[in-house]
Amino acid sequence: MGGSVGLRLDPNNEYYALKADQYRVSKAALNMASACQAVEYGPKGWKIFLFCPGFTVSNLGPYNKLENGAKPTSEGARPMVGILNGERDSEHGGYLKADGQWQW
Repeated sequence: MGGSVGLRLDPNNEYYALKADQYRVSKAALNMASACQAVEYGPKGWKIFLFCPGFTVSNLGPYNKLENGAKPTSEGARPMVGILNGERDSEHGGYLKADGQWQW
């Protein structure tokens, strides 16, 4: 969601004031690269997805801890199994969250 221009401009978004320009720009570029791949390779049968596991335990920052509400990595990765098993193929070209599709 860090690469969403719409969310960045939405003052009601919980991360509106977060200053993370480099992170946001890199995610926006990844979003576009994935969209281009979906258009180019989708007709060949390839499935292209972006996946956001949500707030998950990691070393990304000091707040990504269980005690701060982050999900265990096993929970954040579980939906990837469905993607790899082809259970979400109909969502090809989408930006996926663990619990559904999110618009670019």
